[in-house]
Formats: sequence, structure tokens, C-alpha cells
Amino acid sequence: MVVEFRKATTTPKEFSLNREKLKFSGEFKKIDRQLVELRAIITGSIALECNRCLYKQEEPLGINIILILCDGIYKNDKKDYDIIEFENSKIDFDYILQSEVESIKSEYFLCKNCEQISNFEQEY
Repeated sequence: MVVEFRKATTTPKEFSLNREKLKFSGEFKKIDRQLVELRAIITGSIALECNRCLYKQEEPLGINIILILCDGIYKNDKKDYDIIEFENSKIDFDYILQSEVESIKSEYFLCKNCEQISNFEQEY
């Protein structure tokens, strides 16, 4: 799902996106000429691979996200927000969902069996 930046208004607009076993829904609103605030939740489940034994396990998700979406390059010095820059004046919700899912998959994960074993080192 793609929405043009110019269609975002100061009144929040709702969106909902279903992909595989995930639901990505929430609202977005314009907060500046170039910036849009996105408040959303990702629910459903995702297959995560254990970093120790490589066993794949379905894990439930319920992640709240708040992002600032920028039409072009973000030029403010404030680093308080997670910012996604779009260069084509369009907000791509599929891209945002994919990015968040890949971020979750890259985190360190242990399956239930490996969590119970305490005789190995865990890297942080």
C-alpha cells in the first residue's frame, strides 16, 4: 500500500495492511510540511530461527511502533525519533512493515529448548 505524502493531513488517517500472518494497522498524520508521524501496531506471528540450534519457531507479535516519515532527506539535528526517509514523495507501508519484520528477525533469539540450557555463552 502506497500513499502520497501530500495526501497526509493534520487529522489522523487510519490504515490497515494484512500480509501473511501479520496485521499492520494504525494511523498517520502530518506534523510538518515534510514530516508524517506514524503510530501503529504489528500483530500476528512470525517464524524466528534459533541462533543456537537453527530450529524455527512461530512467535506471537504485538509490537507498537512510532515512526517519523520524511519526504526527502531529514535535515533536523534532533535524533529523538526513528526516522524513515522516502525520496519519491510516497509513503510505502509495505516497505515499513518489511523493514520492521527484518529488524525483528535480526535480533538474538533462542528457542524454548535452548533457553533452558545455561552452559553456553550468549553474545550481546
